[in-house]
Amino acid sequence: MDQTSEPFSLPEPVHGNIDTRPHLARLRANVEGLGRRLISIREDVASQAPYRFSSTIARFLARRLAWFFTRLREYLSALDGYLAACEASTTNSLALLRQQAESQERRLAILDARLGELIAGVALDAAKLKDVLTGFQNLTSDLAVLRSRLDATEAVCARLLDDFAASECRQRDALIQLEEDVSHRSQALETALEQMRGSAGALERRLGNLEASVRNHFSPLALPPGLSHLYRQFQDAFRGSSEEIKNRFAVYLPELFEALSGCDSRLVLDLACGRGEWLELLRENGVAARGVDANAAMVEICRARGLTVDHGDAIEFLESQPEGVWGAITVFHLVEHLTFERRIRLLDLSFRVLATGGMLVLETPNPENLLVGAHNFYMDPTHERPIPPQSLEFFVRSRGFAPVRIERLHPYPQSYCLPPETGQAGKKLNELLFGPQDYAVIGRKP
Repeated sequence: MDQTSEPFSLPEPVHGNIDTRPHLARLRANVEGLGRRLISIREDVASQAPYRFSSTIARFLARRLAWFFTRLREYLSALDGYLAACEASTTNSLALLRQQAESQERRLAILDARLGELIAGVALDAAKLKDVLTGFQNLTSDLAVLRSRLDATEAVCARLLDDFAASECRQRDALIQLEEDVSHRSQALETALEQMRGSAGALERRLGNLEASVRNHFSPLALPPGLSHLYRQFQDAFRGSSEEIKNRFAVYLPELFEALSGCDSRLVLDLACGRGEWLELLRENGVAARGVDANAAMVEICRARGLTVDHGDAIEFLESQPEGVWGAITVFHLVEHLTFERRIRLLDLSFRVLATGGMLVLETPNPENLLVGAHNFYMDPTHERPIPPQSLEFFVRSRGFAPVRIERLHPYPQSYCLPPETGQAGKKLNELLFGPQDYAVIGRKP
């Protein structure tokens, strides 16, 4: 047996991140070499035993070698398993180390990007700071310019003050002279005033005559006796029967009752009451009412029916009333007879004499209906001009009434309308030609 072969040695322990695969390979090679040497020794012993040892010693050596080789095989098998486990553990450790290295590389990349952003932000802030410093320098230079201008202004003000002091002395002298002139002129004015007072009486008399003439001109339906009866006949011919008118007025009763129930006054005033249909309807429903009309023939009819009616101009009557005395004021087909100025005056006076919560009703022909606006309206020779609903609503609201709404009334019968087969065009023509003939603007005094 060769005694000079390489001695058997165990591998050194694995530390840190050292790759242990070369050590494991060398250990495996040493173990395999040792096994081969032991086998060679066994063969040599077996071949030389008959010549060198007795049979008893040979058998003893053979058994011991057999036992030794069995234990050696078991040891080598266990060592092989241990080496395989070490190799797997080492492989896993290397993989984990690679993952950690890659994670550190990614973190370094992120940190590098953030560092770049910080560097860019610092550069931007530095540029802004530079701009701020430049602006501050500009402001400093502007301040210096302003200071120089302020000094110049102070010098000018000082000169102006000196000039003003001198001018004040001159003006004081002029004022003394002016007072003397005014004293002389006031005497002349007093003389002229006496002369004007002498002619004022004549002017007042002429103004009274002119005012009476204007009232007679602008008071609607204030007609001479002959024409008053003629207009009454006209109303009977074209207005409709009293029963028809009362049926039309009945639509206002529910809202009137509701307004009077929450108002301090229960009295109703009907301006331009005409033949008195509305007053009769109120009397039948237990409501105290009073009428006013400028047409003597109409007043005669109302009084014959036992109604309380005053003969006179509606606006003049309102002017004579105390504030807040009426619970409701109704004005049916009067505003179309008034000029714009008198219409506004009527609204203002109505607002004054109505009690809080009182109701105002203004009914007039509806020019949205083309037949009314182009034809029927002008049947009455005392009409001024048609009033669009939105226009009258605006002026009622502008004089303080709230809430204010429009109520469209009295459309033509269905028999006048075009049939549904005419489609949208027929529907539109029905609205324009046969829609509501009248409308009312209803407002409350808040």
